[in-house]
Amino acid sequence: MEQEVHRIIYLAKNLKAFYLPGRDERRWEGEIKELSGRFRYRRVGIFPGTLPPKWIKPPLTEVPSPAPFRLREAPPVVSGTLSLSSLFMTPVISSPCWRELLEELMCYRIHLRRPLSRREFQFNLRLLTYIPVDLSDRPLAERGREAIIKDCEKRFWRFREEAGEGEVRIGVIDPTEYAEEAPGWALNPVGVIFLD
Repeated sequence: MEQEVHRIIYLAKNLKAFYLPGRDERRWEGEIKELSGRFRYRRVGIFPGTLPPKWIKPPLTEVPSPAPFRLREAPPVVSGTLSLSSLFMTPVISSPCWRELLEELMCYRIHLRRPLSRREFQFNLRLLTYIPVDLSDRPLAERGREAIIKDCEKRFWRFREEAGEGEVRIGVIDPTEYAEEAPGWALNPVGVIFLD
């Protein structure tokens, strides 16, 4: 038990994001290689059972926690990943194959005609990390959809000029709108950024 507690503390400190892999095994190698290049000294969580064991190598690590909530009408891997992301207050790095499903869940989204540069990806991943942390200081009544949208409009001001058309590249989900059962702790917003 004590070792498990230490592992959770280690993950909470070193977890940069959660990875939501695509359905196609042919994409995994490229996506995992991309993540390995970006996160050499940090960990990227993955919902248990999402990938075969041979694919789980640093920076990927299975997070040994049951998903605290389920999302209505979402595949288990999506529901579990978003749930753990909300719990650990870290964003999700998603395979593009989930773009359509996740876009429907987002209360805030940024559409761009072009993919994010490597630098923009890293910077905006960090911005997505701050959203649940900053909102968690507020009373529960001030953390909903409107608060998330207002926070995101300030935070992502750099995209005002070019956002509006193209594919969703960044978004934020308010899990309180979709959770089947509310857990005993407050649900935190989940930031999503796509690998392109």
